[in-house]
Formats: sequence, C-alpha cells, structure tokens
Amino acid sequence: MGQVSARSLCRASSSAWQRRLPWPGPAPAAPRGRSPAWSPGTAPARGLSSVAPSIRLSPAARSLFDEPLAIAVQGLGPRQQVTLRASLRDETGELFQASARYRAGDDGELDLARCPALPGGSFSGLEPMGLLWALQPQKPFWRLVKRDVQSPFLLQLEVFEGHGERRGRLLAQAQHERAFLRDGVRRVPVREGRIRATLFLPTGEDTFPGIIDIHGYGRGLFESRASLLASHGFATLALAYYQFDDLPQEPKELHLEYFEEAVNYMLQHPQVKGPGVGLLGFSKGGEVSLAMAAFLKNIMAVASLNASVAATCIPFSYKDKIIPTVTVYEHKAKATNSKFLDYSEVIDDPFQAPGNQSRIPLEKAEAQFLFVVGQDDRVVKRSGPFPGIIDLYGTGGGLPEYRACLLANHGFAVLALAFYSYEDLPKTMKEFHLEYFEEAVNYMLQHTQVKGPGIGLLGHSKGGDLCVSMASFLKGITATALINGSVANVGAVLRYKDIIIPPLGINPKRIQVGKSGIADIIDALNSPLEGPDQQSFIPLEKAECCFLFIVGQDDHNWKIAWMAWGRRERPAAGCLRGWGAGRGSALYWGRLEGAAAAGPILRAARPQRAPAAAAMWRALAAAAAPARALLRAPPARRAASLAVSPTAGPADERVETRVAGLSPGQPVTLRAVAADDRGCLFQSCAHYRADSRGELHLGTDASHGGDYTGVEPMGLFWSLAPAGMEKPYQRLVPRNTSLPMKVEVFVHEGHSPPGSMPGPVVAKAEVQRLFTAPGVRRIRLKEGVVRGSLFLPPGDGPFPGVIDMYGDEGGLIEFRSSLLATHGFAALSLPYFDFEDLPRVLKELKLEYFEEAARFLQRHPKVKGPGVGVIGTGKGAELALSMITFLPEVVAAVSISGCSSNTVADLHYGETTLPGLRFDMKKVSVSDSGVFDIFEALDDPMNPANSPSMIPIEKADGHFLLVVGEDDRMWKSSLYAELAIRRLRQHGKENFEFLSYPGAGHRIDPPSTPFCQVAMDRVLGVPVLGGGESKAHAHAQEHSWGKIQEFLHLHLG
Repeated sequence: MGQVSARSLCRASSSAWQRRLPWPGPAPAAPRGRSPAWSPGTAPARGLSSVAPSIRLSPAARSLFDEPLAIAVQGLGPRQQVTLRASLRDETGELFQASARYRAGDDGELDLARCPALPGGSFSGLEPMGLLWALQPQKPFWRLVKRDVQSPFLLQLEVFEGHGERRGRLLAQAQHERAFLRDGVRRVPVREGRIRATLFLPTGEDTFPGIIDIHGYGRGLFESRASLLASHGFATLALAYYQFDDLPQEPKELHLEYFEEAVNYMLQHPQVKGPGVGLLGFSKGGEVSLAMAAFLKNIMAVASLNASVAATCIPFSYKDKIIPTVTVYEHKAKATNSKFLDYSEVIDDPFQAPGNQSRIPLEKAEAQFLFVVGQDDRVVKRSGPFPGIIDLYGTGGGLPEYRACLLANHGFAVLALAFYSYEDLPKTMKEFHLEYFEEAVNYMLQHTQVKGPGIGLLGHSKGGDLCVSMASFLKGITATALINGSVANVGAVLRYKDIIIPPLGINPKRIQVGKSGIADIIDALNSPLEGPDQQSFIPLEKAECCFLFIVGQDDHNWKIAWMAWGRRERPAAGCLRGWGAGRGSALYWGRLEGAAAAGPILRAARPQRAPAAAAMWRALAAAAAPARALLRAPPARRAASLAVSPTAGPADERVETRVAGLSPGQPVTLRAVAADDRGCLFQSCAHYRADSRGELHLGTDASHGGDYTGVEPMGLFWSLAPAGMEKPYQRLVPRNTSLPMKVEVFVHEGHSPPGSMPGPVVAKAEVQRLFTAPGVRRIRLKEGVVRGSLFLPPGDGPFPGVIDMYGDEGGLIEFRSSLLATHGFAALSLPYFDFEDLPRVLKELKLEYFEEAARFLQRHPKVKGPGVGVIGTGKGAELALSMITFLPEVVAAVSISGCSSNTVADLHYGETTLPGLRFDMKKVSVSDSGVFDIFEALDDPMNPANSPSMIPIEKADGHFLLVVGEDDRMWKSSLYAELAIRRLRQHGKENFEFLSYPGAGHRIDPPSTPFCQVAMDRVLGVPVLGGGESKAHAHAQEHSWGKIQEFLHLHLG
C-alpha cells in the first residue's frame, strides 16, 4: 500500500492535456481526439459521459476591463471539488495567474456570484471577480500595465478537477477579451503646442464632460484609464508630462503653464462641455491636479487618488510662485521582514514647519474635491485633513479611548474627552462648565489635521446630554449623535456664562432591587415633561446642527425613548424602528436635506416656557406625520423559526440547520453558545442573508462574514471559541463523556461582528452533541499498573480493539474513545502520566506499561483478535509508532501529528532505550501577544548525533496511517512523516498510507471539534501556537476521521 495524499484524493490522472500550449497564446490547442472545429469558447474535457463541464460567461466573449464578468461552471458532479484558474499575458509576454478552489452545488452548478471560494487558492470567500483582481505575476514585482489600449487583454479561464498543488485533470476552459475601448470611442493623438497627450472621445457628436487624466511617476503616457472613462461618456485627455516624446526626461520643475495649456485646449474643443473641466490624478498626478485647482481657472472638480497635499520630489512653479518639495528623510525608510522598503514615513509633515511651505494652497481652489485614499498606502502617508469628532462617554468617568481609536481607523480625527475622575479633573460630578467643553471644540477647530468648518459630537449616556448642551450653546458644531442619551440635563448642574440648567430630580424610593441584588433605576428619575423638572430641559431648538438619536428600547438606566419622544405622542408616530435594537432608518433632526420634519420642529418649539417641552414634542409628532419613510414599521410577517436536526446525535456527525419565516434578503447573525465542564463559555457567529422565500439552509447557503465565510454546514460548531478574555486559550474538550454538550443556536437580527453585542433574537434552538451513544458502556480500568477507560459498543461483539492516546497534556482524555465505540470499536482511552497513581510528570516511559495495556485489550472477550490497533496524537502518535514497532500485539497504528523519533522522555523496553530528543528553549520565539512558537525548538532528528532516538519502524509488520497538518506549528510533523516514509521505503516497505492536509494545524480531532490555533500548554504553562487555519483544519478533521475508521476496520477486521 503506497502513499496517499489528501490533496490528491479526488485527482484522476489524464494525459489528454499534458501537451497543451502554455497559455495564454494566440489560441489554445485542441484536445486530442477532438475535431479541429472545436470552439475555444467553452471547452469540455474528455472523459465525462453525460453532460460535459463547460464555462458560462456573461458577457460571453468580450467586455470592458472595468465591467463585471459573470463566471459560472455547469455540468459538474454534485458537490464536486474543482480548481478554477485565470491567466493572461501582458504586452511584454509576462504571465499573470490566479486560482481558487470551489465546490459545486448539489445540482453540479458553480456560480461564482453565489458560491464562495474555499481556502487554499489566491483568495477565499464570496468574490465574483476574485479571479481577475487576484491575478499575480510569475515575474516578481511586475505590474500589469496596458499601454496599447486598442488591443484587448486575452483572458483564459480553466477548470481543473480536485484541489491540490499539482493540477488535476482539465475539465473545461474558455477565453474572454477584456477591452479598453468601447466600439465607437475615438482615439485622437494630440500634439498641440507643447501638449503631448491622447484625447479619447465617446461615441457620437454631442458635447461631453471634459476630464484631464494625469498619472504618477510611471513615466510616459498612460491611456488605459482615459479610454475607459471615454467608454463611459467622458471626453478624456490622457496627459503626459515627462519622459514622453520631446518632454523633459528628468524635469527639475513642473511648470503649471504647461497644464494650463491642456486645460485651455479642452475648453476650446467643440465636443467638450463647458464651462470647466475635471481633473483625475494618481500619486504625483494627484498632486499636479491639486496644484492646478489651486492656481488655474476653470477647474470644476478634482478626484485625487492616493496623492499628497504637498509637493514631493519635483517642485511646482506658476508665474512667480514656487512650491518647493517637502524634505525627504531617506534614513526613515524601513526594511520590512520581507526585505521591502517602506517609504511611508520618509516625507516631512506638510502641516508643520518647515514642511508646510510645500503644502498646496487648496483653500484658493474653487473646485469640488474627491479624495480617494488607501488606508494602507505605504508610499504616501495619509495626511488629512480629516472630519473632526469629540467623543464623550457617560458616568463611568475616566478616559475611555477605544471608540475614538476605532473611529480614527475609519478616517475621523477624534478627541476622546474626559470630563471628570481623570488626572486633575474633579473626582465627582457636582457641576459642569460648558466653557471646558468649548475649549475642546476650539482646540479641534484650530487643529491643522481637522477639516472645517465645524466638528461632530458623539456621546453616550451622560456624554449624550453634554453633547446636546454643547450643540445648543456652542458654535462650530455641525452634527451630533447621541447613544442612549437624554435631552434633559442629568446628574449635575450645568453652567455656561450666566445660564444655569439644574439636573433632573431623582427619587431613590423608586429604585427596585431584584432577588439577585441588581438595582433597576428606570423609574428613579423625575419626568422632565411636567412640574419643576421642566427647567432641566436642554434648549436644543437653539442648535444649528443635525441630530442622530440612537435609542435602546429596553434601556433600564432611564426612559430614553420616553424622553426623546414624549409619552402621549408616541402612538401617533408608530414604533420608531431604528432607534435602538430595531432595524431601519434613524430619525435625523436639523439641517439635513430630505428630513421633512427638520424645519417645522425647530420653528414650533418655544424656549424657556412652562409648556415648551410638550409643545415641542407635539410639533415633532405633527411634523413627522408626512415623513413616514423615516417612521415605517417593518411589515408584519410570520414568526421566524430555527430547526436544527437531529436535536440530539453523535458529536462527530453533521446536523442540518434551517431558518424560516424571515423577510426575503433579510440579514441575520447565527450565533452558537456552549459551555465546557468548568462553565467556561464558548461562542461563534456567522452572517447570512435569507433567500427570496425568507429561508436559510446552512448546507447550501454561504456565510458572508463573522467567524467564517462560505458554505459550512458545521461552521458554527467548529468555530466555537472562548467568549471572554479571561481564558483566551482555553480548549473546548469534554471531560465527562457521559453528558451531552449542549449548544444553543440563536438567530439575531442584522449582522453583528464577532465579540459585539448582537441584535434582537428572532429564533433559537438547542442541540445536544452526544459523545457516548445509547448502549455504549464505559468501564474504568485499574488492571495491574494500567489505568484508563474502556468503551464497549452495544451488543455482544467481538469488536475491533483500539488503544487511544493523546499528547503531553497528560491526564485521561476520553471523547475520541467514546466516539470510536459509537462507531463499533472497543476503545481503550489510555493515560500515561498525570492521572491517579501514574507519574505526575513526563520524565521517562517504559514500553512495558503500554504492552500490558495492549495484552489486556487483545485478551478481552469483547475484542476481536488477533491484534489490536492504536491511535495517538502528538506524543501519543509517537508512542503508537513505538508500540507497533516493538509489540507484536499491535497490528495497525494511526499517527496524527507525530514524530518519527522518540522525544522529550527516554523510552525503555527491556534492554533497549530510545533517548528523547530535547527541546532547545533558545529556539523558541514569543510574539508580541505572548504566544510561544516552538516550531524550531525540537532537536533535528536528521542530525546523525540524534539517530539513537529514531524509532525503527521498519521492523513493524503492521500497517501505518500517518496524518499531518501542513501548518502544524507545534513541530515539523510533515517532515517527520516524510522521514518515516523514506525509512520504510529504504527497507522495501509499502505498509503505510499518508494523509497530508494544507492549512491544518497540530491537533486533528474528530469532526466539528472546535479549532484552537493557540492553546495553553500544561507542561510549560504558557500559550503555545498549534498552527492552522480554522476552515482548512475543520475540513481536515472531517475527512481524516472517515479515513481513520476505514483504515482501522480494514486492518483489524
């Protein structure tokens, strides 16, 4: 029996295409045995009898380079695994390729718009255009550039059988042209005066909006973007400015008069619509566009792509004005781990002296600007200015910064502002002076990195009513967002100049304390709508900004929805879905185009009158009546339901999960929650959308986000991870196999990121995962020196006998043994240290202990002879190899992520000793998060000095199954398996099978066992990296489990 790789299990050999041309070329070679009339449009491969696979493209033969291309494959087998590959050659002949792994549907169809790519290719997830944007050059660092826009790129698409590093049989192929010129678009070279350019005019004789397109430091004339813009109705001038024709090769200055000449040329052209033109610039071309807008006339709009707002490398001049370049500090360039240079920090700050002398005076421009930036641009640092926000939290005090940090990641300049109980600020809330907050507003407005003319406010709870107060009294506030805030002053006196707003009164007697000791204060605050507490109202009608109120309808800190709406008017407006947990649009107030309620609300409210509050809320209700688009309640629908089947079943078998009763296309988050024997919570989540019938089936529908993506029927189970940070490296392993693991599955409204607060629950169900099937017997073993648990299947037997061992975590781990018994094996879960009276630590091992266990199992009346099997993981796998090598009772061994040499502890058997390979802690690396990587730490088994540790597996007469994850970071299990196979073959042995899984880590357990990339090592007491990628690891567990059972049944009878 020879080597079998999991990467090639579905691969069938075929020579039909081995002589095909290395595509792309002028045309693909016809398959042998086919007529020369074979069409390259869709090319089914030879060897499939009924419906040959074919590629379906839309548009079929030709499309613009910037247009979507729909790709589908039909005629495949149900759930067949295939690899799709895209290839094209640029104008220099360099090859670009991308590939992705897919699984067809039950009907043999594969639509890239509906089916996510599986891990292992150039990309994964639902990416309809992934095969195009993922194209990578075979020549390193080569960029795909189109110079001759009059000829298309020729794209080749191929479908290969199976997944793997080596291509399987070709099933189908197709060609498609990606063009840069739409039919009828005219290309006109321009050599007018000093201008060196190409003008692209759309089809027809009309006038069109004019654009000048300027590229960066790439040299020469780039026409591809201009030709595509013309295909979309713009008269576009692709303008060169150096290293083209007679233009300067290395300009010392860029004279804006040259670009002014190009503007005048466009304005005078009979097919360019006035009164001005637009500019589109990338990198240095973006700088040029900004400078043109600042100094030249008739520039109406500028789109700047990843450009600086200061002159870099080449200065600008216009008449008597010169903009010098910012200083470049070459010594600030950083070399990355991959030896690339990172230049993002080398340029001087253009907003601080002396770099501000190089800043382009954009304030002089009359154009509209669109800034497009990549947040990970490592050439030009993103330099703002940015929209400004002041972020205030509630009564917790201190300085919470995390929300401000997250907002900054999304392009905002955010000031996280403390207002009490921080440094030298007051320790308690007695009174607040708005002058303090006014100082913060002025600080933001004067900051060079904050975009004016005003800033926004974001407040939660007490921070919310402070934001309302700031918006009502201070200038420079253009938008305010409140999260569970109040429109009345709460908690402390508010002062501003000679204005005093008292806080709402509070009645402690209205506080209710439950049996659990939790206080409910929702009724404690007085009503601001009546009595003396009306003075606590903040006069928000004075504000000139727009408001966004976000309200949790079940908030029990105070009656936020009641405060923000008014009890009597609330029925008139209906349920405000979107305030708080509901879905839909939130209600905006103030100067917001399209908010019908804005003007009437502010005009109707009269400040500082006793009935002011009630009048304002009545006006709000009346004004909101015509704005029903903002207040629509979702249409009634039948209640959502969740069905998980079976509700109780073996933990290694799949369940079917279906959701019904949703709205068509409704986004939902499915969440699973489980607890281990110690009460530690684990959870997972995934984002789905209901189909046109309002239904979901996890067996066919893809997750679009959360803890995994793609069609993963068991994804909610294998992606379970610790819910809190108290024990982030905890592994979900059942210790008591007699009890089922209960997993609760919830369906929540909307898409909630992992770790965030999910939306309302619309359906839920509970499923029990059984590790011991009904009728399986568990017998605690204390036979001589042997310890452990024997699991016997139902019935009289006899059954194949298997010894089950885990690694150096020690103790008794039973769940794999109990599952093996469920599948008909008499399984002995065998501990070998740190259990009952066994040694507490792993110092040395005697094979006689394992020999006694093997003899016990072999002689058991319920066990079928003549020999037994053994399965082990990690150190247990290594012991399995030693047992089958030295013990005649063992005839089959499954090694999962094992080493082919003895490690750590010396192993003795009679007069024979295999010394243990040692770990060199100097070779251990530790990440910034404190995770230990021990991949390189084990002594090299190939070192001749370590040959005494090698297990002489060639002496074994039994059969081996070697299972490894190719991303195992505990140690080099792939290498150790190869060494074992090499040793067997050197001795003429073929008594092995080999399963190797790309993307899988160290501990390959039964199916749906939650993936744990990092786990706490019981010996070292630190978190250790096990490696692997969750989805690939889960697939490896499911596939290998079936193969392990087949192997054991085959060789144990």
